[in-house]
Amino acid sequence: AGLRDVTVGLETGLASLREEVGKRPDLARFVADVAAMKAAAVKVSVTVLVGLGGGSRAEAHRDATVAVLASMPLDANDLVYLSPLRGSMPPDALTAEARLLRGALAGRTRARAAAYPAEAFVARS
Repeated sequence: AGLRDVTVGLETGLASLREEVGKRPDLARFVADVAAMKAAAVKVSVTVLVGLGGGSRAEAHRDATVAVLASMPLDANDLVYLSPLRGSMPPDALTAEARLLRGALAGRTRARAAAYPAEAFVARS
């Protein structure tokens, strides 16, 4: 049908945290949907909200997210967008968390990690 690439919002690999932000908690379905896209030769970009859940859930969010991404058939043509969630953590902690997440993804997925500063798309008044 001509569809070549899709961007999907994982946000987190923690089902409970996905539910808190209005996403379906069914991660198996999400992974299956991505696998179907890849089987159809569609390039996939997956967004992750760095800092979602704050400092108290940072490690659980990071570990679960990396595990879910590692279970997807992503390849070197795909991207994992790391989007810092401003206000979720102090700026230095958010920067450190993005670095930790990027490092944790290395070797676990063939997809490339890229920064995605969502605030660049917010209208300023």
